[in-house]
Amino acid sequence: MPRVISMSDEIAFMIAVSCPGMAGVDQGAYLVSAQAVCAGIPKEQAEQMRHLLSEVESVQTYSQYVQYKEKLDAFAGISFASIFGYRTGVVPEAEWHSPNFQGEYFWDPIAVIEQTTIPVLAFFGEKDTQVDPIQGAQAYQEALERAGNPNFRIEFIPGSDHNLILSETGCLDERERRQRSEWTNYAPAYLDTLEEWLRELRDQLG
Repeated sequence: MPRVISMSDEIAFMIAVSCPGMAGVDQGAYLVSAQAVCAGIPKEQAEQMRHLLSEVESVQTYSQYVQYKEKLDAFAGISFASIFGYRTGVVPEAEWHSPNFQGEYFWDPIAVIEQTTIPVLAFFGEKDTQVDPIQGAQAYQEALERAGNPNFRIEFIPGSDHNLILSETGCLDERERRQRSEWTNYAPAYLDTLEEWLRELRDQLG
């Protein structure tokens, strides 16, 4: 959505649901570390893993890459991250390349949000393990304040996951066990706020 509103001035408002408040490289690191906690890895270790995952993708020399990669591979249980495309083992120097900081992986949507002045309603689920809800909510709040946006609202929805569905853990394995009928079990606060905000916006726009 930030990409779209950066390319058009014909969009009247934006409703953001669980949108990242950071660049893809850091968002990916959060996803993997959060699932590590879901898999039983201690939070402190998962946080170290998160830091290393961001760094190993951002270093600009091969020697730095090797140092971070070896630390990552030394973590017990890192092999679980293979489901997200993580490969253990150091890539040979001839195959390694420095990161493209102008690429999609390093694009930060907040650079657009901090210039956004259309009405914005942003939701974040308390138990989201795919997008960091605390960081995301704070990033959107601060960015819209910097934009001088006169009409925005940030909502942190308790007990809900990435899709704002009521959830015990927010972990991917819980989502995979969810029955089809449960995929509409949205948190009431989400639906109520959404309806209220849209009604108010309709009245404001006439």
